[in-house]
Amino acid sequence: PPPAPCHTLVVSMATSRQRMVHANGIRMRIAEEGDPTKPLVLLMHGWPEFWYSWRAQLAALASAGFYAVAPDLRGFGATESPKEVASFDCECIGNDMLALLKVLGRSCYALVGHDWGAILAWHLGCLFPEAFPRLCVMSVPPVTLVAKVPPVDRMSQQYGEDFYYILYHNEYQDYGKPWPIDDPAAFTGPAEKEYEADVEGFLKRLYLSGALSTSEVKAMTLEAPPCQDPKRSAGGQLDRLPLCTSLPSWMPQEALDRFVEAFKASGFRGGINYYRCLNRNWQKTKSAFQKAGGKIKQPTFFIGGELDPVIKTYGGPEATATMVSKVCSDLRGCCFIADCGHWNTQEKPHETNQALLRFLESTRDLPDLPGLPDLPGRSR
Repeated sequence: PPPAPCHTLVVSMATSRQRMVHANGIRMRIAEEGDPTKPLVLLMHGWPEFWYSWRAQLAALASAGFYAVAPDLRGFGATESPKEVASFDCECIGNDMLALLKVLGRSCYALVGHDWGAILAWHLGCLFPEAFPRLCVMSVPPVTLVAKVPPVDRMSQQYGEDFYYILYHNEYQDYGKPWPIDDPAAFTGPAEKEYEADVEGFLKRLYLSGALSTSEVKAMTLEAPPCQDPKRSAGGQLDRLPLCTSLPSWMPQEALDRFVEAFKASGFRGGINYYRCLNRNWQKTKSAFQKAGGKIKQPTFFIGGELDPVIKTYGGPEATATMVSKVCSDLRGCCFIADCGHWNTQEKPHETNQALLRFLESTRDLPDLPGLPDLPGRSR
């Protein structure tokens, strides 16, 4: 389907309630807003983020009559970060979300994911379709679902000795190889060590890099990245990102401080472990996706920034919409927000909210799926 137009919706950003819960064997922080008796919308953030990236959506959803819940995913924010890398795969995260729903005593009206939350939404929508009857996916198309070979293997073939951040996140002793998940000695890698040495500098530069083509960031004075050599041997990630002394309006200093504080406390290892499970996720979902005929069958909506470098990687908005439409048998539309990069929930919160709410409202009259089993988190 062609990209849908988006318009501005003005909402306030109230302070969300936060609390700790125990779910699936870990302590998890959640932010919530709205009446808990209303339809529950579950929000999964991306990397490097935590619940705070959904602050504008929590408020908008509550105002529209939904109960919005945004957890810190395992390894992020104040949620526990288990030692085992394998415990960050899509099955474990799915069980985290199902256990959270059980703690809340509610079924899930819709699952919403951005960035890594989007990757997870594709996988969880495939693995647990009854538990997540509506999907809104942001910024990342279903590339890991449709891949013919393990994703990290494909990237290694594509980039060779050149630097690519996903291969860097998988690097233990050898660049270009998948993380040795079954090796108990493989606990940490060079990526998190680099990022944790300069948390604020890294986050500031990475957030800007996701919006470099937008009018606001293009109008800022940026310095070229110090490292221009494409080879991994020339350095890590930080020196490949542009330098800037100022911040865009959508990431004021007080917001950046929240992210810096969160990652100084949690470190980066937990979030990077998601990348180390890419091949594992592909393996765990492959059979279920094939049994479903290579389709996501529940109502699905896709939102992205027109200028998102991730969308550009996959051929731009039209190519992304085509990919999404081939996978989703009940696609309700694709919305690509003008002059918006990767961080659409923060760069263009009003446009994101309007598109999300339009989808949620349009599916209010859907009946429960026939024969829906008693799953963790489903209330009767």
